[in-house]
Amino acid sequence: EFDATVCWLSDKPLTPGARVLVKHGTRTVQAIVTELRTRFDEQNLTTVEDPGTLTLNEIGQVTVRATAAVPLDDYTNSRRMGSFLVIDVADGSTLAAGLIGDPLTTITRDVALAGVP
Repeated sequence: EFDATVCWLSDKPLTPGARVLVKHGTRTVQAIVTELRTRFDEQNLTTVEDPGTLTLNEIGQVTVRATAAVPLDDYTNSRRMGSFLVIDVADGSTLAAGLIGDPLTTITRDVALAGVP
């Protein structure tokens, strides 16, 4: 199980419980999005807790449970080992691009500290 930030690229919304494939490097494993924790509100540079869904072009924090071990690292440590794709099980289309870790918390904290309106 891992936490990640995803940018949703599909017209089909993401909801908790979604069955997906996670493609990391050359490996593809089955997975379930167990939790959708936050959605980034780009208008206010804040996060929305427990948004329920992610729709096209929204960015959010999720928890994913994979059926097999995946050698992941935080994106800030390794771009190659910290990124992945989310693939639709049914048709093989790309649903999202993901980053391991929580860069949204860092961004919103830094914006708040800088006092950006």
